[in-house]
Amino acid sequence: MENIKTAIVGLIAFLCIGAVLKYLIPDGNIKKVSEVLISALIVASFIGSISGSEIKNIKLPEFKNVNTNGMAYDTSVYSQALEDRITETLKKKGLFPKSVNVSTHVENNNLVIEEVSVTVAKGNVKTLYLSTLTNELGFDEEMIVIAEN
Repeated sequence: MENIKTAIVGLIAFLCIGAVLKYLIPDGNIKKVSEVLISALIVASFIGSISGSEIKNIKLPEFKNVNTNGMAYDTSVYSQALEDRITETLKKKGLFPKSVNVSTHVENNNLVIEEVSVTVAKGNVKTLYLSTLTNELGFDEEMIVIAEN
């Protein structure tokens, strides 16, 4: 949802800039060419903002958009650090998971979080875990799996 909002705001900004530029450019061949270029930029900006919508980021500064600079890194180090941070945050809220697992991979030199899996004891309220992971840590609900054991 946030990506769609960002795409719409970007589109409106480009439309406003394009309208001002069309008004300022004198009539003639230059105006025709500039209208085509402005239209292409508007379409490209909209497509660019929508295309990155499947990548999920967490609201933890030390892990958001970790650039690997083309080097091969063992993502298990980052996954373990995220698991520790999630466990710590849940415990501060009085929630004690049996286990926390984070699946990650590197895509376009950035660390991408695929899934956060939390195992809880039977009878625990899953909604408390879900709300803590979404509200406190910024995970999207689609990437969270909460299982009872």
